Parts: sequence; structure tokens; C-alpha cells
Amino acid sequence: MAELSEKVICFNFHEKSTGKRLFAPAAVLEKGGVKIAFVGLTDPSTTTRQAPAEVEGLDSTRIDGLRQFVQDLKKKEKPDLVVLVDHTGLAPSVQFARNIPEFDVVLSGHTHERVYKPILVGKTIVVEPGSMGSFIGQLDLTIADGKINSYQYQLIGVEASRFKENRDLKSMIEHSEAPFAERLHEVVGQTTEPLLRYDVLESSMDNVIADAVREAAHSDIGFTNGFRFSPPVAVGPITEADLWNMLPLDARLKSGKATGQQLHKYLENEMELVFSKDPFTLSGGWGPRPSGMTVLFAAHASPSQRLKAVKIGEADLDLNHVYTIGGCERDGEPMDVICRLQGVQDATYIPGSIHTVLKSYLKAHSPITPRREGRVRATDLPPVVWSQYGTLQKLWKIPGDAAGVAVSGHRN
Repeated sequence: MAELSEKVICFNFHEKSTGKRLFAPAAVLEKGGVKIAFVGLTDPSTTTRQAPAEVEGLDSTRIDGLRQFVQDLKKKEKPDLVVLVDHTGLAPSVQFARNIPEFDVVLSGHTHERVYKPILVGKTIVVEPGSMGSFIGQLDLTIADGKINSYQYQLIGVEASRFKENRDLKSMIEHSEAPFAERLHEVVGQTTEPLLRYDVLESSMDNVIADAVREAAHSDIGFTNGFRFSPPVAVGPITEADLWNMLPLDARLKSGKATGQQLHKYLENEMELVFSKDPFTLSGGWGPRPSGMTVLFAAHASPSQRLKAVKIGEADLDLNHVYTIGGCERDGEPMDVICRLQGVQDATYIPGSIHTVLKSYLKAHSPITPRREGRVRATDLPPVVWSQYGTLQKLWKIPGDAAGVAVSGHRN
């Protein structure tokens, strides 16, 4: 971050040992006679949910005092506009707008949701513009006497038919990729259907990855950590570059054993992180991505009461049975953790990495025909769920919210 010339702001990133904040919590800019205060916030669960080695010594959980900070900032700087720029997900963003009405605008990120119409929380405007550069959100505000007098918002589709390539930027990218160009363009497989990663419950891209993990681990169940990056991979060749889009970290693989009781508890916890009625309990936005397992659940049920049926292969989950599982390692985690499932028995490394395993799988099975298969289904939701926030907003029943249309992902 020190290499950036732009301002870096974050209220809740601290050094664990000293309590010192790593970045300025806010920045105040004045342009065209309008004074705007920007406050930065990251997902409070970052340092408890991400790979331990990546967040060692850091603490993102300290958000107490945020409203007092904003109130003090308004008194001191007297801005015309206070904007929260966050990476917390749309549902927490809406909750922050409820809890801290001093925010005029919340620019949300993290759960990759498209907001086609602004979500109004009282007078606070909340927007999130999708993911992977497929859209740019444009919010135009008219300010009068330190207040928003009117506003307009639109999602601008980033399409080749509408916008010319930026030749200078393209040249910079090609220069950076030149040492790796031959490797990046190497064809490693073929697909007869597009590989997609845009569904809260299941994606064809992650099905393929989880299948490759299970085959390499010779296990009953394969899991993928469910990275939420990557544009679609079109029908035709799959290249090495596609693998790096799909899996930006080439992690080692582990296998081990877990009881049915452990798996049941793990799945219930993962579902609570996706469908909790408490927005601040939510994390990431998407559910588990398994192979060799099917899960039927009720999204709107109480915590620890969501699972309705779990099958391993064709058989019902047996709480007393010991199953073999495989998954990617997250750098710095204990050996007995696989895809955040703790207490795995007899954990060991599998030869190779997720990239080499996926290339071997594609070589053996190409052309692949990836599809959604109903591996994870909800009794109280549609078969395809694009938006975590759209699924949950009816549960909260907060007066004053004007429901925006929130849809996650990319046009298929």
C-alpha cells in the first residue's frame, strides 16, 4: 500500500500489538467549492476469516466509536457531504447507514452486487456497482446549503461496443505480461459451456474446481474456498491465464478426515455467515462449494436449524461416520484446518498444487461441460440466487428503506 500515490484510508485496520491505526481513517477533499469527507472501512472479519499469514499482526475488528468519529469529523471539518467508502458487503453497508445517519452516501463493495436503483436508508444513499469491471456506477449529486438537493444514479455497462480500448493502458499491460506471455496463452483444457462464478448458492466454475480437488485427493468430499473473483471463461480453450483469474493463489492441497458431526456443524456455521438476520454476522456473501456432497437447507430458518438434508454421494450424512475430505490450504493456518473446517484428523498434503491438479483434471476430462447441478439448494429460495442482500432484506423489515434492485454478478 505504501507504493500507492493515492490516499489510503481505513478506520478499522490496526496493528494488533500496539493498537495503532495503519492508515488515516478519513480524507477531506474540496473541489468546485464543495467539501467532501470520505471515511474508509474494511470488512471487520478480514483478520479472522482470511488466510492467517496474510493478516498476521493486524486487527480489523475495532469499529467501536465509528459514529462518534463521524460526528467529530463533521464538527471539525464542516463538510458539505460525508461519504463512507467501504469493503464490507451490501447488507452491512445498509446497516451502517441505519446506525450512522450522518453518512450522506455509502459506496459499498465486497459482495459483488449490482444496485440498479439506489437503496435509501432515511436520507442516506447506498449503492454497489457489481464486480470485475463489468459496470461503473455513476452517482451525480446536486448540493445546496450543505445538503443533497437531488441525485441521479446509473450503472454504465463496460462493453467493447460502447467504449474504445485505451491503447496506452493496453500497452502497459502487454509490457507487464511480456515475460509470461507464452505461459499465459498456453491452452490447458477445453469447455463446451461457459465457466461462470456468480451465484450465491452454486457456480459451474467452482463445481469444476471442487471436482478436481476431490479427484486428486481421492476423497469422499472436495471443497473449494470459493474465490469470488474471475470473469466468465467463454466456450472454447481454457488457458493458463484463465487459471490465474479463477484461482489467484496457487495453493497447496490437503486431505484429511472429518466426522459427519463436524461436517454438519461446519455447514450450519457457513450458512449462518451467508444468511444471518444480523448483517454484521454476514461474511463474504456466498455459501460452501462442495463436490461429492449435496446440501438442502432453509435459508430463513434459525441459526443451527437450517440443514434439511445432506448427502455424501447417494447416502444420507451419518453424524458418526468418518469421511475423507480435500481442499486448498490457506497460508498460515493450522494443519488440521481445511477450508475453515477445524479439527480435521490425519491431515496431510497432496502432491502438487491447485493449479497443477486443475490442469491434470482438464487434460483428463476435456472437453468439460460445466453446469449447475443443484449441489446446494434452498427450500425457500429460487434455484438461482444472484443477491445476498436481495435474499435477506425482507427478513430485516426496517421501516424507511426504499428497496433498490440488487443483483449480483455479470451478464451471462
